Amino acid sequence: MIDFFQYTLLLTLFIPLLSLAIIPKIKANHRTRALSILSTGLNLAISIAVFACFTSTPPSDGTITYTYQIYDGIVLSLLLDRLNATLLPLISLVYFLVLYSSTNVHHKRIYPQSILISQFLTLATILSPSSFQLLLFLVLQPILPLVEIKKRKTGEKAFAFYMYLSSILILLGYLISFFLDGYKNHIYFEGALLSVGLLIRIGIFPLHSLLHDMISKASFSTAILFLIPLCPVYAFIRMILPIAPAWALQGIAVLSLLTSLYAAGLNFVKKDMRHFFSNLFLCNSSLILAGLELNTEISITGSLCIWISMLLSLTGFAIALQAIEARVGRLKLDRYHGLYEQMPEVAGFFLITGLASIGFPLTVGFIAIELLIEGAVEVYPFVGTTIIVTTALNGIAILYSYFQLFAGRKVESSVVLLVKQKERIAIALLTLLIIIGGFYPQPGVALQYLTSKQIIETRKNLPNEPILDSVNNELPHTNQHSN
Repeated sequence: MIDFFQYTLLLTLFIPLLSLAIIPKIKANHRTRALSILSTGLNLAISIAVFACFTSTPPSDGTITYTYQIYDGIVLSLLLDRLNATLLPLISLVYFLVLYSSTNVHHKRIYPQSILISQFLTLATILSPSSFQLLLFLVLQPILPLVEIKKRKTGEKAFAFYMYLSSILILLGYLISFFLDGYKNHIYFEGALLSVGLLIRIGIFPLHSLLHDMISKASFSTAILFLIPLCPVYAFIRMILPIAPAWALQGIAVLSLLTSLYAAGLNFVKKDMRHFFSNLFLCNSSLILAGLELNTEISITGSLCIWISMLLSLTGFAIALQAIEARVGRLKLDRYHGLYEQMPEVAGFFLITGLASIGFPLTVGFIAIELLIEGAVEVYPFVGTTIIVTTALNGIAILYSYFQLFAGRKVESSVVLLVKQKERIAIALLTLLIIIGGFYPQPGVALQYLTSKQIIETRKNLPNEPILDSVNNELPHTNQHSN
């Protein structure tokens, strides 16, 4: 079984690179597209097999580490634990569905080489242990969106500035840990620089404008694949949580909650649909970060469940927007578009995925939000109230956007706007996963609870660090009727 993980993890990483080497030899665009879809589909199948094998026969300490000698002096280290074993198939699913569901018109704006490089960098980041390797792959990720924005000549100054600043701070944080190792309190300087650099990448308030800038100027597919995997949050778990003092985590948690509330409010004034999506993404990512920083087993479990919910729901929400944009262009929420009769399946999918992202009952996000609120109230009662207000605002905003896009006078168009078969398959698959996760959440919650205990275990070596356990230290029982 150990040999199985050893080879499949390498195969997962190098399938995109092998496909990338073959693409220049293929001249036909449809064959290039088919190869990229085949590559991401194969990666998805392998990732599911890795997840199934790891969860059925987990190692005693919950982690498996491999070191590969790539070249003389160049070593690749890969780590597999409960956290990235869960993320691996979900992120692979995101890449597969975004490519598979794109229409012929929209696919002309997708660069298969960039998508495959992006998948390699994302998976390499997710599989990296807490080391310089993780930070290196994280710093390399923004290069592809920057290159694309420059090619499109839409102006990349704001996004580039934030990415350069974030990368410099991240690398400085590592250099401090490398050169000042042994000096008293050097860990606080390292943690501060890494934290600020990662918070910039996440788009925390008041540095959130980079999200609007990038999602408006890059292709929608590039923006989705850069944002939704949440690699900066993964780096936060690996690099910051094990060393940050409790007061720093509490400050980041408060800042994250304010960001989520601010992002929810922005959706009532923003009229661009892509900005609406970026605000919804920022709200979810901020809630995930807030739950992690509260440092209780229940809150971390809720955050990890929201992460899983977000990978499914926001990917589906983005696919719905991509399908509409491919037919009618960029969307504004300043009038009624009346698209329901032309696109009824997309309308239903838009509503389901949007409501799932804010924890609507009987969807995969419901238990996640419930756990986060329960874990937050244990620490600070006002935090739970803030989360409830944020999700309520997001729910109102999603219903408003639904009516703006699909209600009103029937649109008259000479072009058929009905969804195609591949879009219908993607819609059905994600809808099924969202509903199944809502009706039967216990296996996922149990796995994320074990992951939260493993994350908290990394902080027990900190001096004078209080560890806040869940009430009675029991596995949270999930019940859809508890509310």
